Amino acid sequence: MFDPNVLSQDVLGSPAVRPDNLSSLTSLNPLKGHVSVIHASLFFHLFDEEMQLDLARRTATLLCPEKGSVIFGRHYVRSTQGTRTETLADGTVHTQFWHSPESWRKLWEKQVFEHSQGSVRVEMELEVSTEYTVMESKQDAVLYMMNWCITKL
Repeated sequence: MFDPNVLSQDVLGSPAVRPDNLSSLTSLNPLKGHVSVIHASLFFHLFDEEMQLDLARRTATLLCPEKGSVIFGRHYVRSTQGTRTETLADGTVHTQFWHSPESWRKLWEKQVFEHSQGSVRVEMELEVSTEYTVMESKQDAVLYMMNWCITKL
């Protein structure tokens, strides 16, 4: 996703003609502005803050400009945003940037779609993660799974 030959971050003025033969595509770039539903789960939280913004912008270029087009998914978040190094119960050590629900909303409303025509609605639902237990005594030790949806209005 970070290779511009696969999907560049720049947004084209108006979408090119939609490709007829999807199986012949060697890049996602011809799909820019033609995708009405995008499912993106369990990978944003794997990258640092800058890469998450880049990924969100690249993904948004694929989205059809029509009302009702959506990007949705789920990933892990914390109650407060920030970079954390954590040891999981299985002994795995992770250093990751964690969004909070507020920073996730700001990412899409203010940074990704800030210059687009129209607006988006960002919806989120949190549930406490039962898959992973973080071994730390800090106040923000709870890990949430966030289901989210960004809809073009």
